[in-house]
Amino acid sequence: MFVDDDKDHLELLTMILENKAYSVVAYAYPCAALSKFRPNYYDLALLDQLMPHLNGLELYTRIGEIDSRIRD
Repeated sequence: MFVDDDKDHLELLTMILENKAYSVVAYAYPCAALSKFRPNYYDLALLDQLMPHLNGLELYTRIGEIDSRIRD
């Protein structure tokens, strides 16, 4: 899961990771990422810290409320 409100960063990092054969689920809006989050689906979450409405730390905390196995 990759969440970044900067669409240029989102596209660039998604392209780089996919070119390295990683499957990337990218979101430009943290609320969308939260609503679509599924436990046991993602191996890694890359979260932008400075996003409007829900920053990366808040998103991490909310995801942890959904899936108790989330860790640092």
